[in-house]
Amino acid sequence: MLIVQIVGGLGNQMFQYALARSLHEQGYKIKLDISAFGSYKLHGGYQLLKYNISIPIATAEEINKLKINRFFVAFEKYLHIPFSKWIQEKTFLFQKNLITSDNVYISGYFQTEKYFLKIRDILLEEFVLTQSISTYTNIMKDSIENTEQSVSLHVRRGDYIHNPIALKTHGVCSLEYYQTAIDFLEKQYSNITFFLFSDDIDWVRENLSAKNSVVVSSEEKRLPHEDIYLMSLCSHNIIANSSFSWWGAWLNQNPKKIVIAPKKWFADKKLQKQSDDIIPESWLKLW
Repeated sequence: MLIVQIVGGLGNQMFQYALARSLHEQGYKIKLDISAFGSYKLHGGYQLLKYNISIPIATAEEINKLKINRFFVAFEKYLHIPFSKWIQEKTFLFQKNLITSDNVYISGYFQTEKYFLKIRDILLEEFVLTQSISTYTNIMKDSIENTEQSVSLHVRRGDYIHNPIALKTHGVCSLEYYQTAIDFLEKQYSNITFFLFSDDIDWVRENLSAKNSVVVSSEEKRLPHEDIYLMSLCSHNIIANSSFSWWGAWLNQNPKKIVIAPKKWFADKKLQKQSDDIIPESWLKLW
């Protein structure tokens, strides 16, 4: 039994699930621990159930059996009892030998495709919404699909601006980064349209300059999953330092896609040193 903890917002949950699904394909019996949410509603709480996922949820008894043993691991060599292990992610860099034994509890973010790239086809089938999309999303879907060269551009501000801890940890992508990305793609294609996604759409309207753009309204009611879906339908993607738009780009199945991502993923210098594996090698990195 391996149990993978699910925490954070939708993008983080997708990374954790992707790791779990990959471990399942390697022959492990996997379950998910969603107990951290409870009444915790930050970023919408647990959201993976809106997808066609296949990994079951662990019971409280199964979780406690592994987690409680974490506090006794230090005494294992003295008591000569094979306690289960709690594997906690120590770095954002890919850990090739992450799992070394069975019966472990796994917690972390695991933000690199290196953990699950081999099962891309499976994840493309499972990260599909199981309920109808909103009327507004259908309108945007038609607009994107009827655009010859569409680009999703995501600006993450929100808690990255207003939460001091998040600002110190993540920071926000600069206006220069976005404008450089826009200019680059406008030179590649003459018939390009940008679809703008943001939790601060007024800032986007006031600060970003693109020849042709469509604002995806943040006021229209829909699941956050639907914005990831719309991003994935675009021909190309400009992402923020956010797991949310990372997944919109990763799920994009256009074989000729150009994905532009920020080199500076973290404002925290120590974390930035661990960010080399977050952006896939085929994506273009800009400051």
